[in-house]
Amino acid sequence: NININNTNINNCKSNAIESQAWTEIQGITIQNTTINQTTGYGIRLNGYYRPITNIIINNTTINQTTQDGIYIQMNDGNSQNLQITNTQSNNNAASGFHLENLRGTIKLENNTLTQNGNWGLWLDGANNPTTTITNNNIHDNTNGIYIQEINGITLNNTNNNIHDNGGYAIQLENADQTTIENLTFNNNVR
Repeated sequence: NININNTNINNCKSNAIESQAWTEIQGITIQNTTINQTTGYGIRLNGYYRPITNIIINNTTINQTTQDGIYIQMNDGNSQNLQITNTQSNNNAASGFHLENLRGTIKLENNTLTQNGNWGLWLDGANNPTTTITNNNIHDNTNGIYIQEINGITLNNTNNNIHDNGGYAIQLENADQTTIENLTFNNNVR
């Protein structure tokens, strides 16, 4: 297991925290960490060739990266389980959270994603992960939420605050049995 705790990373000239595509990770916890002004990604965990499992990111703040605040790819078929809680990802050039080929159990709770240059939250699933999205604030991004290949998600106003995103509020592709209820979309173009 890897633990990164009570860490500040500022003005980094590359990705602040990164695992390469050929690195296997069986458990990583990143918490109580602040990342500011990186040239690249704030956190980039790349499970393209090797599995990454049991990822926990908690109470972490990421601001002003030139890429995504958090980018996680679980392309390897043995990758699974991601939990991001109490985390802020703001003012990044690309997306707040960009999460690809997700597998296993995914929990996104009590996060704030604002003023990001692409999507506030980008989710792309593989093998239909069990996904929970609760109590998140996603606003003032170029686009709000993108969900692809994940079924059975519920987004409503009792558990998420989604507003004032410049383009799409929510875009769904191959996301069957998705419930969107009791949400008011203000100041979105699409």
